[in-house]
Amino acid sequence: LDFFLFCRTYFKIIADSESKCRSECVEVGVFPIVRVHVKSKTVHAGICVNETNGKIKARIYPFYCEKKVGKWKPDEKDREGIVAFSKPCPTATTYSERVIGTCP
Repeated sequence: LDFFLFCRTYFKIIADSESKCRSECVEVGVFPIVRVHVKSKTVHAGICVNETNGKIKARIYPFYCEKKVGKWKPDEKDREGIVAFSKPCPTATTYSERVIGTCP
């Protein structure tokens, strides 16, 4: 879980300082970010969704955001695609409806 916390902290610093891509706009208080890749014009994030049965505990779904726009979209071109994970997701950060309501 330390790696998850590192990714989330790193992502918040990058998103706040270099782009309009805000973590709360993709997490929406439900799906925590567990991986981040920053490129020159985009930010790519893996969003964790818990599974309810079987050996797979969670799946990581790729999303991307153009830094100048700030709107998150599913990343259909991600090389890894949707990835199964053997551990459940970390707890998502809770955001107020007011904050989420300001997302593009």
